[in-house]
Amino acid sequence: MRTHTFQKPGTSTVTAKADATTLYANNYRINVNGNGAEKVLASTFAVKSDTGSSKLTAVTAKVYTTGTTPTNLYLYDGSTIVDARSVPTAVAGTSTVSFDLTNANVMIGADATKTFSIRTDLPSNTATGTVVQTTVTTVSYEK
Repeated sequence: MRTHTFQKPGTSTVTAKADATTLYANNYRINVNGNGAEKVLASTFAVKSDTGSSKLTAVTAKVYTTGTTPTNLYLYDGSTIVDARSVPTAVAGTSTVSFDLTNANVMIGADATKTFSIRTDLPSNTATGTVVQTTVTTVSYEK
């Protein structure tokens, strides 16, 4: 699903997709005597501005968990944190996190693609066998 705010003059369209380097599985050791596991890579995705330049204004992700819910989610543009949010308590193993990029000035030039990553914090009391999956459900943008 895409959301578009029309602003004259000109238009832009974007395409969001799972990145070719999307992770299929990773195992992390949890520091049970410290901070758990911080900023571990959960997923990557790419956004292409097909026509015209586009400014991203929001990204919404679903967090699916079995076991312990992550504490925080981070959206990265390359090695730069663009936004960070707390993960709400999962209901039936699912949480929704919305990143606000309104003031982040994340621009994608015409016919250009940017790859983003989502990272997460797992607390020190993370249960053995916990599985975390993140999926981007909405990318909002404006011309």
